[in-house]
Amino acid sequence: MDELTRLLTSYLNDLFLAALSPVVLLAILIYVFSWNYRRLRRDPFDPDMLNGEEAVDRLSIRRRLSFSETWLTDQRVIQAKASWLFSSRKVKALALEDVNSVKLHRLLNVILLALALFFWKTLNPLALALFLLGLENPLYVIRFETPFAQMPWTRVSCWTFYRRHLTEVIRFWRNAVATWSQRRLSKALPAPIEQASLLETIFAWGRPVWCYVGFYFVLGILQRITEPHVSFDDYVFFPLYLALPAAVASRSGRDAVWSSILGFLTLLTVVYPSNGKLLGFMFSDYHGQGIAVQQLLILVFMVLIAFAAWLIAKHVHGGLTFLPPLLWLLLIAWHMPQVSYNLALYAKVLLAMFAVPILSYVDGRLFQKPS
Repeated sequence: MDELTRLLTSYLNDLFLAALSPVVLLAILIYVFSWNYRRLRRDPFDPDMLNGEEAVDRLSIRRRLSFSETWLTDQRVIQAKASWLFSSRKVKALALEDVNSVKLHRLLNVILLALALFFWKTLNPLALALFLLGLENPLYVIRFETPFAQMPWTRVSCWTFYRRHLTEVIRFWRNAVATWSQRRLSKALPAPIEQASLLETIFAWGRPVWCYVGFYFVLGILQRITEPHVSFDDYVFFPLYLALPAAVASRSGRDAVWSSILGFLTLLTVVYPSNGKLLGFMFSDYHGQGIAVQQLLILVFMVLIAFAAWLIAKHVHGGLTFLPPLLWLLLIAWHMPQVSYNLALYAKVLLAMFAVPILSYVDGRLFQKPS
């Protein structure tokens, strides 16, 4: 027995030492990358100008793990890029006379959508969050391109997926087009644009919807920790699940509907965190057709409650939005009539109705009603 204990201890020590070296080396590597990147961010980039060259505009895009500084002059476009990974830094210059086109692209964030696809089947809550972010945060790209047949073929590009950079990106692009056109057509250079505004028209969930999606996620996690599973048969969590869409509807019908849909999908990712069917209620082969139909009906009635509360708030009175949770009784009477005589069901629905004005007050304090 002592010999077995000694061999096991020796094996565990060897295993620990074998794993310790890569961890220490990785920690050192991360520290060096971070130290170099902080120094790069502090070091300002001021390009050397040619004789008679004048700066027209500058675009600075800073992200968490990379940044770029792009200078536009009346003769060139100069760019410096730095990245945390491998402590890389790149400086590039391109004469405007060699530029064939100056393009502005706006497209869905394929990077986040690809990451969502990567985490699907392994970490569904993160996959859903990345999917929603990818739909909301477009990718803005400015490209200075040279003809492909012209060697060396090169281009300078600036990109960001932060909406707060939109004004600077549009201003820089307009100045770039004006300056490039002047170089190509030999016309007078117009005055640089100091400010540019563009109303972003791409779809956005909005801050309230994101907050309530996070609220559903936290509730789902708490219910999964404190109870055997996530369910709509509970005295604490079920009333909140049901009351939230009706409470939000008194301020915004749009936010109420999206909160009910995305909140339910968030709860499903908590129920099936690593299952291949992210939208599990749409696939009846996982838990049987009965469960699939039940989950689909829950989603439909949550949306109906949100829509009914919005209609009442708009056409009747905002103080009556506590009534739509009664629609849940119709679902039970239709789908599970044997439960309709259970007094616990009515107690849970009454708790949901009682929670609606409380959540509506909190919603009004957090998010002002649009005028």
